[in-house]
Amino acid sequence: MTGRLRAYAMAGAALLLAMPLLACLGGITATNMASPRWACPSPTPLPFGAAGPVKQLIEHPRPTAVPQGPLEYDREPVYYAEWEQEYGSQFSGPPFPSPTPYALVGTSYLFGQRVQIDPLYAEVTAEAGRVLADQRQLALIRVFWHNPTDTPIAIDYGRQLRLRAVSQADGRLVSGDGWSMSSAALAAAGLPAPAAELPPGPSQALVPVIAPAGLPQTVELVFQRGPGPAEATPMPNDDLRDPAGALLAVQWSRGALAVGPPCGDAGAMTPWEYAPGAAWGHAALPVAAPPGAARVVQLALNQVGKPYVWGAEGPETFDCSGLMQWSYAQIGITLLRTAQQQHDSLRPIEAAALAPGDLVFFTPPGSRRITHVAMVIGDVDGDSTIDVVHAMNPKLGVRVTRNLFGAPYYSGPHCELCIAGFGTAR
Repeated sequence: MTGRLRAYAMAGAALLLAMPLLACLGGITATNMASPRWACPSPTPLPFGAAGPVKQLIEHPRPTAVPQGPLEYDREPVYYAEWEQEYGSQFSGPPFPSPTPYALVGTSYLFGQRVQIDPLYAEVTAEAGRVLADQRQLALIRVFWHNPTDTPIAIDYGRQLRLRAVSQADGRLVSGDGWSMSSAALAAAGLPAPAAELPPGPSQALVPVIAPAGLPQTVELVFQRGPGPAEATPMPNDDLRDPAGALLAVQWSRGALAVGPPCGDAGAMTPWEYAPGAAWGHAALPVAAPPGAARVVQLALNQVGKPYVWGAEGPETFDCSGLMQWSYAQIGITLLRTAQQQHDSLRPIEAAALAPGDLVFFTPPGSRRITHVAMVIGDVDGDSTIDVVHAMNPKLGVRVTRNLFGAPYYSGPHCELCIAGFGTAR
């Protein structure tokens, strides 16, 4: 996942210095401190068990009344097991759809990507309009919004929306401080002024801009950052505050994905994260890590409460090995994708040597195949036992299991998913 988080190149995007423009934009729409994010949702896999496809038919000969008569058979269907969702055709599994684990955190995106700018979602596209006099041209910028709150949010397109670059017919890129909506642009386009508020739910606005002739290349939306943790500690000298530092500029550019298939989706939305105080990429009810726990443990615990989806590698949904891979990718360590691969590639250790961040692997009784993985998080409840975090199953999602070695489901003679070994990336 590490490389995929950086796998998007903004084709044709310019390096635009926005600070002279932004410094004068006071009182604009406020957003929270969370970084803008986009994620392509993982598709839901086919069902397993009796609700899913048949893996094979076993024919059982049926006794016949005539000894020399033709044999008859009872056909017993065999279905794919739950673990086969993760491993798919590599281990003779069904043709489950491939996951799309692409995700991006930052301020530069492509036209058509729906970006969360907490609490809003915004998707921007732009096209060239009719040519005007003096080698100028109308650019038509369309913004699709989703306001998940129950309160209208003010928007000032004249001050917050800028066309920052156009590409001309000869291939040159023309950029500037930004071209914005004006009364002349509205008149030239024959459009009314867009609404000054974003209502709850979905809405859209068509914003005309007069700019140099060419194809709109980069559009920028500017927001005022809301108060965050940094505001709790005042600076010793208020004169040292950067007046532009509280502004957030998010850009959309024309381009294509540098690697990987196109997502086919504008971007995921995460309604379970609208709880008060919840930030994108963190669970609404995070579990506190024990003192001294590694950063990777804190990252994994911040995902508690998120859904389990087969093939999902985060950051909105996970399967068991996807949670391990994503958590380690955030600290620069690459793990292989499946639980079996992680088991085979990590250095094995004994239970007595376990430390927070190490992985625990599981297998069904009587099997040698690794089908599940969890992360040791230390002792989160102070009872002197080892606790783990894992993407457990579709019903329970990402959760903490306390006292791993005392849980009959995972340990002991009657375990249903038995501990098969331990591995470390240390």
